[in-house]
Amino acid sequence: MQTVIETHDLTFNFKGKKKAVDELSLKVPEGSIYGFLGPNGAGKSTTIRMLSGLLFQAQGTIELFGKNLKKSRKAALKNSAFMIEEPTIYKHLTGKQNLELLCKAGGYKKSRIDEVLRWVNLFEDRNRKAGNYSMGMKQRLGIAGALLPDPELFILDEPTNGLDPQGMYEIRELIVELNREQGKTIFISSHLLGEIEKMCTHVGIIHHGKGIFEGTIDELATMTKTTKIFRIETTDAEKAIDTLKNKWKGKVVEKTIAEFQPDSKANQQEIIQTLIKANIPLSQAYEVKNNLEELFMQVTEK
Repeated sequence: MQTVIETHDLTFNFKGKKKAVDELSLKVPEGSIYGFLGPNGAGKSTTIRMLSGLLFQAQGTIELFGKNLKKSRKAALKNSAFMIEEPTIYKHLTGKQNLELLCKAGGYKKSRIDEVLRWVNLFEDRNRKAGNYSMGMKQRLGIAGALLPDPELFILDEPTNGLDPQGMYEIRELIVELNREQGKTIFISSHLLGEIEKMCTHVGIIHHGKGIFEGTIDELATMTKTTKIFRIETTDAEKAIDTLKNKWKGKVVEKTIAEFQPDSKANQQEIIQTLIKANIPLSQAYEVKNNLEELFMQVTEK
């Protein structure tokens, strides 16, 4: 599988501050939806600004489609499009007029406008003033503008930030469609882990500027599979935790749900038997399948 984005030891520090990105190495496969995850301040946006050429790395290399960004900037960025933060939209113009301005400024074919408007499901609203668009529609218009040059790689920084659930759903479905039906490679940063889990094929995790994991979601799950999350439902979760505190550390999920991390089925059974002997009533005991958010927390807490 070919690599569309590849970085080696990418490093950046703002003047007088610690490194925002610290020797970060990434490989983004062609045809993937790559979720770039990390807590706020981890270095996600700084990394994207370096990938777009808006910031210059202190050390390390960036290659897009095998072209070195520093040595061959134009060739490296030729097949790439970026949407960083909120798109610039002229509210007094219609959606279509906004795209016409972009075509004029970028030298793109106007014949692409109706096509991209259909992709983002704004064709029926093309003649409405953009100022009357919902926030989700404005985001989709921004995506339409980025798609005018028909890029092979699309890099988005927090595209669902601030949207309501319907807007988030629309953006997520659009990203999946662009990947599956248009063959676009998508690189998307977000702190909304549940959204990423629903659409990405690959994951990269950055923490304190350092890359701490890269691979598929299944590989991430395999890496952390030794930590099993085991929950018990009882009338008093605090009492259950106190009863088991000498052997197992637990936490309260809800008033009636306690969570533990035994490393085997035998230990799960021992937890149940200990609670029964202590006359603590149990209504349920079960193992929780890790979702991306739980896996993310396990990796970043190491």
